[in-house]
Amino acid sequence: MFVRGRGWLWFDDDSESPMELSPGDVTLVRGGPDHYIGHEPGADCLEPEEFRAHHGRDGRSDDPQATVFLCGAYRFSGTSAAACSMRYPRCCHSRQPSAIPCAT
Repeated sequence: MFVRGRGWLWFDDDSESPMELSPGDVTLVRGGPDHYIGHEPGADCLEPEEFRAHHGRDGRSDDPQATVFLCGAYRFSGTSAAACSMRYPRCCHSRQPSAIPCAT
């Protein structure tokens, strides 16, 4: 979920166009091809540990213009739960978080 600023979501393959994200946007991405979030499509992305090592104390986190977003991951256990998740599109994007039941 984007809280402040703007960014882009894109996938390893070109099956979907990059999506611009802005405050209030909620995007759910099903596992599969790698996906990325950055300031522009195709930007070099760092793993979280590497990002913190490079930028953890550079003062940018206090910048009121800095982009802020929440990101997480989940895993299903069992074959029926995993099979159920495959019924959903690879990417669900909503500009109205209340439209996604788990986001309210």
